[in-house]
Amino acid sequence: MKSIRSLAAAALLLLTALACPAPAAVLTNYVLQWGSQGIGNGQFSDPAGVAVDFSGNVFVTDMGNDRVQVFNGLGVWQFSFGGAGSGPGQFRRPYGIAINGGDLYVVDTGNYRVQKFNLAGSFLLQWGSQGNGDGQFWSGPDFVDSSGLRLVDRRAKCCFAPPAPDLGLMPKHDARSG
Repeated sequence: MKSIRSLAAAALLLLTALACPAPAAVLTNYVLQWGSQGIGNGQFSDPAGVAVDFSGNVFVTDMGNDRVQVFNGLGVWQFSFGGAGSGPGQFRRPYGIAINGGDLYVVDTGNYRVQKFNLAGSFLLQWGSQGNGDGQFWSGPDFVDSSGLRLVDRRAKCCFAPPAPDLGLMPKHDARSG
C-alpha cells in the first residue's frame, strides 16, 4: 500500500509540476491519489514508473501484473495493455516508462528490452536482448529518459545511445563518461 501511495503522490506532483510550474522553494499541496493493491482495473501489484502525456493522461508500469495502466488526470482508469509473456507487446516486469511526442517507451526489464508503443497502447517495435555486447542489457534495462532515447542499465553501469533507425546495434558507453 505504501508503494501505491508513493506512486499516486509522485503522479500528482508530476501533474502539478506540469500544470503549474513553481520555484523550487514553493511546496505543492496534496490533491489526489488513486489505486489499491490487486489485479483488477486501476489496481496495482508493484507499480514502478509514471509518465504523463500532453493531454494529462497518466501511464503507470504495473510490474507485478505485467502491464501498463492508463488513467486520466483525475485518476479514472481508461485502459491497460500488455500482459505476461515475451512476445511483442507483452511484458515481464515492466519498469521505466517515458513519453516523447506520440511515442511511449516501456522498459521491459525481465525480457531485457525496450518496447515502443503509440499512446493508444499499440505495439510499434522493440529492441534489446540479454548480454554484454552492443544493443544488449546485462541485467535488464532500468530507465529510459523522457526523449525515449537514452537507456540505463545501472547494474552494469552502462548507458545506451539511441538505436539506429533500422534497429541496428545501440552503441554502449560507460555511464561515468556521460
